[in-house]
Amino acid sequence: MNNTHINNNDNDNNSDSDNNTTSENQSESTLENDTKLNTNKHLDIYHGDYYAYLSNHQEKKPLLTAIKDILPILDWIKTYSFKDAKGDIIAGFITALIVIPQCIAFTAIAGIPAKYGFYTAIVIPWISVFFASSRHMVNGPTIAVSMLLASMAGAFDFPAGSPNYVHIVLTLTFLGGIFQVALYLLRFDFLLRFVSNSVLKAFTAGAAVLIVLKQIKTALGFHFDQEYEMWHGLYHIATEFSTGTNFLALTISVITIILTVLLSTKISSGLANLASIIIMSVIAYLVTTNSPFSLNFAPQAGHITPTFILPRMNFSEFEHLALNGFGLSIISLISAISIASALSEKTHQKIDTRQEVFNQGISNALGSFFGIMLSCGSFSRSGLNLDSGARTPMAGIVTSITVTIALLFGGSILHRIPIPVISGIILLIGIKLIKFKQILEIIKRSRSERFIIAVTFFSAILLGLQNAIYFGVFASLMIFIIRTTKPRIFVLEYLQSKRRFIVSNTNHETSNCPQIIMIRIQGAIYYGSSQFVEEAIKNIINTRNNASLIMICGEGITNIDWDGAHVLNSIVEKHQGRLCIASLGPNILNRLHKYGIHNPNILYSGKHQALSALYKQLDYDQCKACTNPIFQECFHFQAGRSAEEIHKQDVLLEQ
Repeated sequence: MNNTHINNNDNDNNSDSDNNTTSENQSESTLENDTKLNTNKHLDIYHGDYYAYLSNHQEKKPLLTAIKDILPILDWIKTYSFKDAKGDIIAGFITALIVIPQCIAFTAIAGIPAKYGFYTAIVIPWISVFFASSRHMVNGPTIAVSMLLASMAGAFDFPAGSPNYVHIVLTLTFLGGIFQVALYLLRFDFLLRFVSNSVLKAFTAGAAVLIVLKQIKTALGFHFDQEYEMWHGLYHIATEFSTGTNFLALTISVITIILTVLLSTKISSGLANLASIIIMSVIAYLVTTNSPFSLNFAPQAGHITPTFILPRMNFSEFEHLALNGFGLSIISLISAISIASALSEKTHQKIDTRQEVFNQGISNALGSFFGIMLSCGSFSRSGLNLDSGARTPMAGIVTSITVTIALLFGGSILHRIPIPVISGIILLIGIKLIKFKQILEIIKRSRSERFIIAVTFFSAILLGLQNAIYFGVFASLMIFIIRTTKPRIFVLEYLQSKRRFIVSNTNHETSNCPQIIMIRIQGAIYYGSSQFVEEAIKNIINTRNNASLIMICGEGITNIDWDGAHVLNSIVEKHQGRLCIASLGPNILNRLHKYGIHNPNILYSGKHQALSALYKQLDYDQCKACTNPIFQECFHFQAGRSAEEIHKQDVLLEQ
């Protein structure tokens, strides 16, 4: 006989339905591999007690090694060469060219003066150079974080750009950094796993829609208070479009978008943004000079030199900002780690996720004393940095110095950039943020993911970005909990054409042993799912009432609690002598022993041993007359050998 197989992997569409069958086209793993995996005494599986897990697995490191882990610069600086310096200087200078327009655009989204974006671009590299795990990721202002800051600070009803508004933004930055450091110290960075890819895609799409809707006002040249609600502003535009629109501003915005798209086909998007800003600013200046046309220009950035600022916050502010600061820290961390991981696939550099959490936290916490806005990894700048030949985080230092010099000698001309030009750039960025193809693929494949995307997206649109992430995570947890309460339970049958055991499926002609039912449980058996498991097994046995023996394949059981253990025990007692459980993992066996269930005549380490015990009870005459032999023992029975003879020679099932 050839190897027998069991279907292991989940099919998302089937997991959303109530039946517990899966299609045959899922990937399969052999019973032999499953048995070896689950009988391995050294198998390392985490099942619940997080702090116990940490205490058992945390290695004690020498002091010097621990310091090197916290300061990755000590690892690469000792081999830093002229070739590295050359690559970093070139990449740092090129990256600086797109930092300035992005700082202007992102601070406009956040509703704060541009100088705070420049502070971020200048200060953060000097901190990240010491603590960054990724050698190529560039930290600084990003569009998603800017949108979040605007949403959270806007809830306080202060005019955008006012001192009180800026104070809220800086306080959120400080809290975000503190929370990130706390996640690192308390080892709670595993919480990042609860924000799924679907939540992030929907959150980004929601943020993009809000960006586009809010920028329509400035693209049209409308004049009304920025603190108006978005829907109020759109109503204002719709009712006063013909009389309130500045058609020169609209023309400038549209031409900016078209020019940027055309330039992006020849050069990188970042450089295209910079070129469009320069070209359109010159055109706008020529058009408005000595003419009746008028445009709004960027406000004076003021004195652009980072100075020490002590964050001020009273208890009342902390109470209102703490939850927002925590959500902000989670979003920025996920973004940064995702970018670092994507870069590592190209560079083959090993990324320390925990160290990157610390880097983000310490950069934001310390940077908040110099007036930065919350920063995280930027995909566009990081990609350009890598493609331009960056070798180490020193490229960020070059970028910082270049931006500083540019602002010292050319900062006074920044206020000559027309607002419609900036608006056109932001509109284009917002549209590009919506990953239509990826979202459609997720929606087509999974009903549960459709629900998560819908909840997150409409929460962002209707309730604000600061709430969208919480609703998205809550929706994800709901789906997860519902799935865990209904573990997948199915019958294994033999597929003759493939010579393997598969999940019972009416789409294929399968064979089964008339005397033995093989049932597989995939999932956790706990207080929330134990009743479902009991009913499902009962129904399977009732539909196969001609079978007298039952084997439960337990390699798919991921966790079990007291309730689950005793439900399993009650099933065994109900079918006393006719049921056995095989291939339980070591952690599951330990828990069963802890709960007082350790009958050696019921629990077997592998399917070989379990079936060896069961076939002693088979009806010899029925086996001899069977026309669909499945197991190796079937041929021995048909050859006239008794079950006792087979058992004495310890002939195990061939898989």
